[in-house]
Amino acid sequence: MCHKYTVQRGTKRWPLCIFYGMIDMAALNAFILWKPKNPERNRNKRYQRRLFIEELGLSLVTPLLDFRSKTSTFLHKDIENALAIVGHPVTKRNLQESNEDPSQRKRKRCSICETSKDRKTSTKCYKCSAFVCNEHCIQQFFRMNCSK
Repeated sequence: MCHKYTVQRGTKRWPLCIFYGMIDMAALNAFILWKPKNPERNRNKRYQRRLFIEELGLSLVTPLLDFRSKTSTFLHKDIENALAIVGHPVTKRNLQESNEDPSQRKRKRCSICETSKDRKTSTKCYKCSAFVCNEHCIQQFFRMNCSK
């Protein structure tokens, strides 16, 4: 029953095969537990389990889509288009302060990199105004030591 709707893909790595099997079993178990609580949902459909798995996947991905569409600044155009298709348009966020003149931007060392790397940048964190290089620019949203 797990193999009818599976997430399994061709791979040579055995841990990945086990992980795929665990996901398949978890989805089947979730459907078995969900069905008695929602007997009228999709009752006349022959593919109730497929619809449940689609809803489950969408409900698991939606919080990440919301977060990513609101916080990410440098997304590939294909990702932006895909987010827009599923109803999460990307809001462009400018890391630089809008009132700064480009000719007057300060350049300082990245606050995350080691000082020995001496990476100078003019990009700032939008929360705490700490300078961050291009490598750490995307990671700044996940920083725990941001002061704001």
